[in-house]
Amino acid sequence: MADSFLKFMSCQQFDEDNQVTDKGSKATLGASFWVPSPQAGWFYLGMYATPNYNNPPSPAGPIWVVQSSDTSGTGTNPPLARPDAFVQTWTCVDGDQSSNLGIYSLQAPPGYVGLGSIAVPDFKTPPELEDYPELMCVRQDLCKQVTVESGNVVWTDKGSKAPLDVTVWLLPGAQTCYAVANQSGGYPESYQVWDLQGAPNLTQR
Repeated sequence: MADSFLKFMSCQQFDEDNQVTDKGSKATLGASFWVPSPQAGWFYLGMYATPNYNNPPSPAGPIWVVQSSDTSGTGTNPPLARPDAFVQTWTCVDGDQSSNLGIYSLQAPPGYVGLGSIAVPDFKTPPELEDYPELMCVRQDLCKQVTVESGNVVWTDKGSKAPLDVTVWLLPGAQTCYAVANQSGGYPESYQVWDLQGAPNLTQR
């Protein structure tokens, strides 16, 4: 049996009751993070991010949500797999900010890639996998490495004085956000990341 592949659907619905922001971080720019609300049977690959505090989100996506071509679930090499864990990428902590924003990446099982990032309002209460039942990793052969550049940046924490400098990018294919914390300081002008392979073009609006 041939390996199953991904089906795509655009999504502009987000959980507006659980908007996560950097308010209180003292960063020069503001950011919000959103969990997509896909139709039943569809899955998202990370949170969506916007460079403001508008609610509902503006721009309102769209973002790609996905499902397996094998909806029976009987295949031996599924295109999607649940993350094994979350790995802390960045926290807004330096002693004088009121924000406790935490950003996390997805630890994928072998053979899969965690494409997106998620954010929580308080890193002292880390995210739990069961709180994100539709969050998935993607089989590696369905992903490709791409270079994101300045036009893909949604937010940086410049001005926050947090111990690490973080840049939040919007993946050009998946349209989910991906955060990179720079251990040596500064904000890279470009970065190589994993993204969806074969995703149709989406127009941000």
